[in-house]
Amino acid sequence: MWILRSCSTADSAVRRLRHVHNVISTAYCSSSAGNVSSGGSSETDSVSIGDASVTLSQPNKPELVPTQHLPLEPGQSVLNHLRWIMQKDLLGQDVFLIGPPGPLRRHLAMQYCELTQREVEYVSLSRDTTESDLKQRREIQGGTAFYVDQAAVRAALEGRILILDGIEKAERNVLPVLNNLLENREMQLEDGCFLIPAARYDALVKSSSQAELDNWKLKRVSERFRVIALGLPVPRYKGNPLDPPLRSRFQGRDVRHMDFADALALMQQVAPNASTDKLTTLLSVASTISSTEGNTLGLPDYPLDSITDLAAMLNLAPDMPVAVLLQVLYPNTMLTAEGQKAYAACLEHFSLKSTSVDNQPYALSQVSVKKEDGHSYAEVELANKNGSAVNFTTPAGCLSEKAADKSFVMTDFHSGLLAQLLLSHSAGDVCIIGPKGCGKTAVARYFADVLQYNCESVLLYQDMTARDLLQQRMTLPNGDTSWRPSPLVTAALHGNLAVLDGLHRINAGTLAVLQRLLHDRELNLYDGTKLLRHDRYEHLKEQLGVSDEEMAKRGVRPIHPSFRVLALAEPPVLNTQKAPWLNPESLTMFMYHYMRPLDSREETRVLKELVPGCDESQLGQLLHFTQALRSNQKNATLASLSSSLSTRQLLRVAKRMEQFGSEDIHSAVHKACLSQFLPQMARGILNDHLEAEDIVPVDRSSTEDASTTATEPWAKEDGSLRIGRTTVALLPNENQVKVPDVLFYDNPQHTRVMEEMLKDFALGEHLLLVGNQGVGKNKLVDRFLYLLDRPREYIQLHRDTTVQSLTLQPTVKDGRILYEDSPMVVALQRGHVLVVDEADKAPTHVTCILKALVESGEMILGDGRRVVTGGVAVPKDLDNVIVAHPNFRLIVLANRPGFPFLGNDFFASLGDMFSCHAIGNPDMLSELAMLRQYGPDVPGDILSKLVSAFSELRGLADDGLISYPYSTREVVNIVKHLQKFHEEGLPMVVRNVFDFDRHQPELQEQLISILQKHGIPLGVEKDGVKTSKKFPLPVPSFAGRFFRGSAGQEVTWQEKPLSIQGDEVCPATVIDLDRDHTRTKRFSEKFVSFNLPLSGSSRSVSVSSVQKDPSDQVYIATSSPSALYSMSLHGKTAKCFELYDYFPQLSWTQTLELSVVGLQNSVSGDVIVHEASKGELLLINVDKESVKSIAFRDDATESIDMDERIRSRQKTGKSFICGDFTADDIVYVYTAGSNAVDMINVLDASRQSLELPFPIKSVVFHDKSSWLVTAADGSVHSLTGDAYLPSQLSPLHAEGDERGLIPSGIVPAWIGPAASNASLSSTTNIATNDKGHIMQLTNMSSMDPANPVEVHHVLPVTQATVPPLWLPESQLLVQVVPEAPASQPAVSQDSASDSTVATAASAKPPAARLVRGRHLRVVDFQQQSVRYMQLTSRRGDGQQATPAAFSSKPRLPVATTGLSSGDVLTVQSDGTVDLFQIAADKLERSLSEWQKMVGLATARKLQINYNMKDGQIKTRGKMDGKGKDKKGVDAKGKPLTKPKHGKVDANNAPHVGGNQWAGGTGGRDTAGLGGVGGPYRLDAGHDVHQVPDEVKEAVPREITAAARAMALKAWKDKLKDIDMAEFDAQLYDKLSASVRQQVAALKVVIEGLEAKQKDRSWTRHQTSGELDDNKLIEGLTGEKDIYRRRTDLDPDGQDQQKPKRLRLLVDVSGSMYRFNGVDGRLEREIQAVLMVMQALEKHQDKISLDIVGHSGEGETTFLKASQKNLNDKQRLSVLLRMQTHTQMCLSGDCTVEATENSVEEIAKEEADEHFVIVLSDANFSRYGIQSSTFSKVMSKDAKVNVFIIFIGSLGDQAVRLVQQLPSGRAFICMDTSTLPKVLQSIFTTAILH
Repeated sequence: MWILRSCSTADSAVRRLRHVHNVISTAYCSSSAGNVSSGGSSETDSVSIGDASVTLSQPNKPELVPTQHLPLEPGQSVLNHLRWIMQKDLLGQDVFLIGPPGPLRRHLAMQYCELTQREVEYVSLSRDTTESDLKQRREIQGGTAFYVDQAAVRAALEGRILILDGIEKAERNVLPVLNNLLENREMQLEDGCFLIPAARYDALVKSSSQAELDNWKLKRVSERFRVIALGLPVPRYKGNPLDPPLRSRFQGRDVRHMDFADALALMQQVAPNASTDKLTTLLSVASTISSTEGNTLGLPDYPLDSITDLAAMLNLAPDMPVAVLLQVLYPNTMLTAEGQKAYAACLEHFSLKSTSVDNQPYALSQVSVKKEDGHSYAEVELANKNGSAVNFTTPAGCLSEKAADKSFVMTDFHSGLLAQLLLSHSAGDVCIIGPKGCGKTAVARYFADVLQYNCESVLLYQDMTARDLLQQRMTLPNGDTSWRPSPLVTAALHGNLAVLDGLHRINAGTLAVLQRLLHDRELNLYDGTKLLRHDRYEHLKEQLGVSDEEMAKRGVRPIHPSFRVLALAEPPVLNTQKAPWLNPESLTMFMYHYMRPLDSREETRVLKELVPGCDESQLGQLLHFTQALRSNQKNATLASLSSSLSTRQLLRVAKRMEQFGSEDIHSAVHKACLSQFLPQMARGILNDHLEAEDIVPVDRSSTEDASTTATEPWAKEDGSLRIGRTTVALLPNENQVKVPDVLFYDNPQHTRVMEEMLKDFALGEHLLLVGNQGVGKNKLVDRFLYLLDRPREYIQLHRDTTVQSLTLQPTVKDGRILYEDSPMVVALQRGHVLVVDEADKAPTHVTCILKALVESGEMILGDGRRVVTGGVAVPKDLDNVIVAHPNFRLIVLANRPGFPFLGNDFFASLGDMFSCHAIGNPDMLSELAMLRQYGPDVPGDILSKLVSAFSELRGLADDGLISYPYSTREVVNIVKHLQKFHEEGLPMVVRNVFDFDRHQPELQEQLISILQKHGIPLGVEKDGVKTSKKFPLPVPSFAGRFFRGSAGQEVTWQEKPLSIQGDEVCPATVIDLDRDHTRTKRFSEKFVSFNLPLSGSSRSVSVSSVQKDPSDQVYIATSSPSALYSMSLHGKTAKCFELYDYFPQLSWTQTLELSVVGLQNSVSGDVIVHEASKGELLLINVDKESVKSIAFRDDATESIDMDERIRSRQKTGKSFICGDFTADDIVYVYTAGSNAVDMINVLDASRQSLELPFPIKSVVFHDKSSWLVTAADGSVHSLTGDAYLPSQLSPLHAEGDERGLIPSGIVPAWIGPAASNASLSSTTNIATNDKGHIMQLTNMSSMDPANPVEVHHVLPVTQATVPPLWLPESQLLVQVVPEAPASQPAVSQDSASDSTVATAASAKPPAARLVRGRHLRVVDFQQQSVRYMQLTSRRGDGQQATPAAFSSKPRLPVATTGLSSGDVLTVQSDGTVDLFQIAADKLERSLSEWQKMVGLATARKLQINYNMKDGQIKTRGKMDGKGKDKKGVDAKGKPLTKPKHGKVDANNAPHVGGNQWAGGTGGRDTAGLGGVGGPYRLDAGHDVHQVPDEVKEAVPREITAAARAMALKAWKDKLKDIDMAEFDAQLYDKLSASVRQQVAALKVVIEGLEAKQKDRSWTRHQTSGELDDNKLIEGLTGEKDIYRRRTDLDPDGQDQQKPKRLRLLVDVSGSMYRFNGVDGRLEREIQAVLMVMQALEKHQDKISLDIVGHSGEGETTFLKASQKNLNDKQRLSVLLRMQTHTQMCLSGDCTVEATENSVEEIAKEEADEHFVIVLSDANFSRYGIQSSTFSKVMSKDAKVNVFIIFIGSLGDQAVRLVQQLPSGRAFICMDTSTLPKVLQSIFTTAILH
């Protein structure tokens, strides 16, 4: 038992009465009920507890003795703790009270001090506590700096008890300063004094005088000095572990929660009206959760020390459900899914049920504020669901009158929430938890208005210090240092409501300094002031018998009884690396209430009341879509998207609907979500949900064109501004100086953006512009403000921006700290527009200061001034208030989130507060229009190439495949250079942008490929002109004559039926054309090449072109597959029509042969496709995507028997079509072996048929009225007569032939029109025979016996494969030939039109000098020359172009067509399409333009010219002709020597240049990177310094050969080291080369994910580094730790980072091997696996990978996670084992089982994130696998992200599965090059939350 000796009975009675009064009237904190004072009576001389007794003494400063902490009848657990502390006090030992979070440990310390009447020095430790806060702090008074003793020193000198609260919060290097004081009671002070223990000091007093001791600066530490430390056990709780030397100096005591009986008794005292059963249940559930069993289930401790607050609430509302009460202190939003299950099970054990946030037992009826005796209180009435009322009083504000916010719409949910807030408000402080944008601030504002509170808003941020929360240091006008109270302290003193906004952002250690204020209503400030709870203050004042003024002099001030704290926070983010802010410690500080977003009904009501003029149908559609997103919060992607559509954002959209009419909901949603910068998967999910809700884009192209092209994009008139179709009134402006005016060229896209900005600006919104660098955000804003005539203030943020510097800039002047207003404050005061640039570079906790400014117009400045809006009531006694100007606006600019900008995600933090606009690069048309204004003299073709190339580069950057997002800024700079220096070559200018990337070979290769693809010649070969050689035409040789016979006959054309049947839909597939502008590498006749996506080689190809505006339309028909391709000549895409259903293959031995004929004047887009084996015709309209059948054969029957159809085909022969007359929409069709020719007129759907008297072998259509017909017997006939219908049939005879037959060598197989040039007669026709010989036919028009046709052979050729092509304008004949002369050019390559020709001897080179391979032979009859251009095959697999094979068995077809431009287009069997420019004059002009573009035309030697004043010119660096090119030297001119490996640096230091070290860069002779003359590449991990290309090209051959030999030897040595055969190495190199660019792209993705983790943070309180602006006053006073330094990020209590866990689950089933020949799925999977292994090679500490296969034999592990640092052989082994398994395994599938096992296995491993990526061939249906089954497996474990990539598919299996599986979790990847994009989407979306 405990005894107060000599205690009077009267004092005891007084204490008992006071205790009863406190129990009834006080409910501020859990320890307030029943508190009594030890009295301090002079009659009390000692106190004892059990066998421990302490003598009491009169305190020197009674105000420092705790009062009313000690209960009248403490429980046994409390007495045991107090007895132990007393024992340690008697032993002179310091104590450490350790235990769970809560005020109990601090209460015990205070109770002991009150019991023993000991003065207390209290220090709340935090991460900001420094040595000066414990020992001595310097102050300045009267110009003199002096030291002021702090708590530890005062306690030691005065014999007080020092309470150190929060030991685990202090930084590790702070508390050791107390070690000596704790151990030996000694301490060296900053002012030179030295503290020594009392015994030693007393001994010195006896031997020395006091003056000597003072001279020695010795001070006596009182023997009564004790230390009580309070801390949490670490590591169970977050914090710094206890330093062993410090720990050894304390005696520890585990202080657990009050035992059950004592706690229940206390609750019954506080809540006499409450049911004992309910109180027991409350305490039982809380105790169960806090038990050891509860902790093992992952449940945080229940705040048992605060449970009396629930009892107080239950006392006011006895029928409140227990489950609802429990959540007030224990919100389930902090619990994981497992935790919520355990919590529900605990409730169920006590017959309770979990309650939802909508289970609100009360609703708010009325609140009436009363004021009596200077105090305010509110009478509250709540309505119960059963109709009864609950009435109680609660503290209220001190404002005389305050109207509630009329903009607040009260819903049923809000009413219930406010009812619970008022109940909690009566018991203590409250925190509202809710997602961003749900209306927390509005509810808090309404709550304050109802209770007539004056609000003190405190915006919390991450690097906020304890001083920022409580007191800030300042200087007075005379230079003296002083302290300024924070808004929180001001609220406490004046009885205001302190709104702590952003509780989730502040550091937990900093927030802990408020625990004593919130628990006990006591606070010790930095200036020594002590704030006491009002009743304790009154008791102390009464006890001391002094006035308030005297109490203030003693440093004691009361906390107003109306003071309350209302905190606002977002829900904690669970299952992440960072510890959640809502933890057992923060649970003890507030009563929590969750505020959910409004449901559809409530949101509709709110929006309708606030925006009554909004279109209800549009609003309903928008709200329905929003609720659909919110309903699936388990999906992280949907949760993230829904957070962007908060109520605040919806209100913004509704206002736009009301103000500006109908709003495009589709665009509004994308704008609110900034979808342009979302990962591809997230953007796809958003579009899918929009489509599901029938929200589609609105086509406003016509109206936009009307607003942006028909009129000026903007106009000012009559005091208003119009941008596009939106007009607003202009405000008067008196400050023209600050109105920006920049060079700006209007373009349609920017006009549209500014119009959208104008709409939001007119509604009073603040704007956020997000985009890549260089897209023109700043120029756009400056132009916008220029048009609005608004002055601008500008501030640029950076990583070192602080909250203080954002608002004020402190300076030191005359020893005083002065604050200069930042541009933000200036803009606030004057109503300017503040432009905040680079907002993403500043920490988000800094930019969050803008939230209060944007939301409420209020903020606190660093100098204590307060910014308020014009409508806020300002207290009269506050003269430091700034009223924000109503015209103030904020425009924030930020780069897009993510890599490579490495900034903070400003949009995620504050995007909800702004009207957001995504600023992208201008679209191609807008950018082109803008560039034309920057470069009016730059050729439009060059501008178009730049625009298209940069557009593709930006697409790659958006997909994460390249790191740098090339912007409009770079293109503008290129155009400016070309405009100024127009003779500069385009490649040299483009290098200004791309030289940054020259040191990354893979990226450089990719960039060059893309630029060349769009016609930008970067990387032109040194000998860049490769035009074909010219050979002279030989003298024609006479071959014979023929003439028309006299015996002719009339044949008749008969009109026969023609049926164009059906109109079937034939949907086309759009394919991208990967165009290669070949002149970007070298100049030749070929200028464009691209590939059609053919799976193999087509047995036949046909091409036709139709002249259209603006470019020719090209049609290509292929037989394998049966398809028609339609494309614009200069288009980027083509349409593919699959024709297999119309032309099925008859048998494997028969081959389809399709021909295509484009119609010129028929319906637009009409094309005829002809099949030769059956003679069938289809009429296809490529525009309408429809197919019709043309039935014209009289015997057209559908034979069912396949063999019969084949025999019929063999009897008649092949069908032919002639499309030479399509200008009139006429085609001719005939079949070899038949005797009929059909003329078909598609335009009028008519048919004429001609019956000849003999079977036809071939028909040569000479012109409209003259044909040559060869009969099956070999006789030749002429058919002449009317145009299109010739009917006079005459035989032709050869001169001198007895039989009259014409020899086959002179029978034309093709006849061109009559030639008309100086070299040929006008009666001469060019023709070819069936062997391909070129012939000249004279007198072809008459063919009379008297004037026979003479035939001369010009050029021979064998094995002609393609009909020739005649170009009449240029008089050129084009043929495909099997070979060409190899050498002896007759014309210089530098001139494309030199008329000099080679000698005749070169015209027929010997066979040994022929080049085999298909060539275009171009015969120029004007210049009498012939040229040969080799056809090359351009494969789509990334291999280089190879010469096209030419063989007669089988013949690989080539089709040619002439274009309206005079160029020639060829199509090869493998899908290669080439465009050739062959006209000599055009070629010459193109060469001149090309040389100018690449800079060859202006290439010259340079020199420096000095223009002297006397007119002379002096030169420097002039070439005199004697200089020679330096061969065999490095970049510095030093000679190259023999290649060598070089020395190895043990420290791996970077070496640049020189020729000593291996692994260096930019050097010579040694193995390294970027150098010259080395044997092989060697990467040592350093930045690469590249030598110039000209130096590399100048390496002598002998050195190159030696280097190559050395490299080959090193390669073989490496293979030997890893035991790898050369064949295997070559195989691996081939596989690796195929995915080299993809590996580089995937590395970019991974580096982007890791880049943010490399950031560093500021460490404060350093003795060196950069001066900390927040510690300028400390610097004035002479303190040392006033600096800060950048160190690695190490947040308090953050878990150690773990690697991401990735399992690649690959399909190695038999179907992968079986169908690899169909679609290459196995090859694609092997490439994908290799790509992942190589990309993760240097990131294995960040991403842990294993590879497991699944097949019919189960699971097979190919790579374990423990296998790291693989070499080439090991990686190849993985790939070969995969391939072998697919070949040998049993059939079957275990995709589902393997996926389920993988999820279970990796979920057990500790990792930052878990990924399972399944590669499959979509062969689910064969094995009966349901998509729903696999969906369940994918969602089995929430922490494992499961994705599936289908890399093969038969038919549309994969497409259907993607649609059925969870959205955003399934992908189709039929091209390995797209895999990095897919993986990038997977990684970025998985971490989106």
